Amino acid sequence: KNRAEKSLLEQIITNKYWKEATHIGCYIAVGHELRTRLIMQAAWAQGKHVYVPVIESGMRLSFVEYGSEDACQKHAVYGIEEPVHKGRDDSQKIEFLVVPAVGIDVSGHRLGYGKGYYDRFLTREGEALHSVGVAYDCCQLDTIYPQLHDQVLDDVIFAETGYL
Repeated sequence: KNRAEKSLLEQIITNKYWKEATHIGCYIAVGHELRTRLIMQAAWAQGKHVYVPVIESGMRLSFVEYGSEDACQKHAVYGIEEPVHKGRDDSQKIEFLVVPAVGIDVSGHRLGYGKGYYDRFLTREGEALHSVGVAYDCCQLDTIYPQLHDQVLDDVIFAETGYL
């Protein structure tokens, strides 16, 4: 896992869109997701702002600024880590978004946990940012049999082998 996380970090920070961005959206890993703490630490070290997802009413995903010292708590329903002190919705500031995936197909469609939060977010905000799906190599699929609502990611990085 550590090697995969370091490999992912190297690939992320050499991405041209990362280099141009000052506002980074990034999930806080839970379960078997790729850990993103190294990515956030690199962002802070480079003077970038980091935003993490929070689930709001109406099945809406928004992003709030997150600092290295901010405490988190598990969301009561979905179990994702969210900042204890949620600030305002800064989703529109994000220029580069790291997106978790259970699986990603060769066309750049991602398989998440089935609630459509990231698909709805990318439908709403995707034009203004560069989305990068990240997963372990074993999560590469021929197809996820995408539906009309499934959004295509701008880039895909498999931790061990790199870009799709």
